[in-house]
Amino acid sequence: MIHRLQAFAFNILFIIAGDGIDAIHSTRRFFRAPLQKSMNFWFRPVDVINLRWFEGVLMFSVIYYFASYLKTPAYWLSEKGHHVSPEATLSHYIPPPVLVPESWLPFVTVAFFTFSSLYMFGYFRRYLVWLFLAVAVYVQAMDQPSSFTINRMFIISFFVLALQSPTFIRDGKQMIAGWVPRFFQLTLFVQYSTAGVCKMVSGDWLAFGRGDWLYSLNLVMPDIVWTQSQGHYKNYISAYAVNYLPWPIWWTLAMSTMIFETGFPFLFIWKRLRIPTLVFGVVFHLGIAILMKDLIYFSLQMITAYVLFLPPQYLYDFKRWLKGKWFSASS
Repeated sequence: MIHRLQAFAFNILFIIAGDGIDAIHSTRRFFRAPLQKSMNFWFRPVDVINLRWFEGVLMFSVIYYFASYLKTPAYWLSEKGHHVSPEATLSHYIPPPVLVPESWLPFVTVAFFTFSSLYMFGYFRRYLVWLFLAVAVYVQAMDQPSSFTINRMFIISFFVLALQSPTFIRDGKQMIAGWVPRFFQLTLFVQYSTAGVCKMVSGDWLAFGRGDWLYSLNLVMPDIVWTQSQGHYKNYISAYAVNYLPWPIWWTLAMSTMIFETGFPFLFIWKRLRIPTLVFGVVFHLGIAILMKDLIYFSLQMITAYVLFLPPQYLYDFKRWLKGKWFSASS
């Protein structure tokens, strides 16, 4: 009798253990598929041409941005201009570095344009990326009042680009691990979507609750872009526009901004809408650059990431077209 009970107990234990093992295997299978998809999304090899063009247009935006300050380098980089003292620097900021001697400024300016041009055209890229990471950090510490989001994005961009893995050849094409392009794509998604959500939640863009039900049918405030095109951001073009553009155009600008920013991630999921969305994004940022003073630097920086969303074949075709134009012009 005792032996029968022991055998029965062992059978129960084997059944429980077997079910437990099956449960473990099913749990692993349940989590393995999403994990593999995630790893495939982040690290699947991609054609390197998009990243190389991104580096080129990113450096062009750096050149354009820094060139506006290098018109008066003495006031920007040397003791001749105003700079925040160490005592006035916030504790979480980098201490102000040593300023550039005024006699060095011609050499520094020539060196910047030389090395940035080399980087833009792909020469000594893996070495120069560390140089420009140091330059962006130096500018951030040296010119705290002016170095805002644009320069901080340069720091992040050069840091990530400096960590990219080596390329390899597959099917005759140069490939690279996809996490670097994915990082910049995701960054653009976050920038647009959070901007749209902030406009809806904590901003003054929506028309709901600001009048009667008829006014709420506007969905967005008709005069919000008109208002923001004045004051600090006003230029000669926006000064004319705020006086002569009809209200339907201002409402269209506000509504299209809301749809574009909040819907940006969803618009890119559908491949058929990806290229039209990129075209609209370029027009959108050109509008910002035209209507708002000094925001051309922001617009240019945002547009640089669009290169990462283009099909690689577009860039190969464009590259061949450029070479054809170059050789035909030189001959």
